[in-house]
Amino acid sequence: VIKLLKTEEERIRFREAFWKARDPNPKTTVNEFRNEYRQRLYYVKRFLKGIRSDRGRIYLILGKPTNKTDFAGHHSLVDCELWNYERLERPGLLPFMNLVFYKPHNTGDYQLYHPGIHGPRGLLSPQYANNINSRMKAFREIKALSPELASASLSIVPGEGNAYSSMGSGSSNFALNRIY
Repeated sequence: VIKLLKTEEERIRFREAFWKARDPNPKTTVNEFRNEYRQRLYYVKRFLKGIRSDRGRIYLILGKPTNKTDFAGHHSLVDCELWNYERLERPGLLPFMNLVFYKPHNTGDYQLYHPGIHGPRGLLSPQYANNINSRMKAFREIKALSPELASASLSIVPGEGNAYSSMGSGSSNFALNRIY
């Protein structure tokens, strides 16, 4: 929208209205939402490779996860992180979510894992994935290391997902679309 505005004065008024509409407590002189956004942006730029990275975008949108578990260095897994969000009070979003970020084939930057697209084999290191030819076996391999990560490999919704089914989780796709 701001790019469509013609004058600097229009852009200034738009920015003021944008932040004012999001101020949770307009009676104070501080806009808590804007301050929180700026803190998240600083963290994303400093520690998560910026707003164009998957982890950076999710952190900017959802904030700090309730819990984060790092699985880097496990010989049977690619480097990955499990971010748990609990009691999210954002309209349109699930209150509980488990998001996985992983380095496909242990290369490049972390990417957001999509349970319905990637499947549990996507979290296994290349040496292990080559020897495991079924979704169920891959799930069991991950479950031996972390039941929570295994569950998140099937669905971002805690407790949902079926290792016996090759179908992805519709709830996961819906929730990921709602985040974005």
